[in-house]
Amino acid sequence: MGERCSAEDRDQARHAETGGGVMRESAALKARRYIVEARLTINHVDGRNVSAHCRGDAAIYTLGHDGQSWHCDCPARGRCSHLLALGLVVVLEQPTRSST
Repeated sequence: MGERCSAEDRDQARHAETGGGVMRESAALKARRYIVEARLTINHVDGRNVSAHCRGDAAIYTLGHDGQSWHCDCPARGRCSHLLALGLVVVLEQPTRSST
């Protein structure tokens, strides 16, 4: 059976894999880990609007898409791992073009 690894176990494994050096987890890998560990919760999806929560390594963050742009209340700048995780599981509807 698959057992869950604690953060300490993962840190020790990374430490051993890098020969004792510190290797930072990329945002893309962290996003995938958040999904695998069921840390992302989709609260609402409506057309181009999405709201969600993600349990990051430090806190639970509120994130989503408001129809115009992506947002997350974590302190990271740009596309954080929380938004990358959300982007992996959500497909937004494209705006429809009106034919005249």
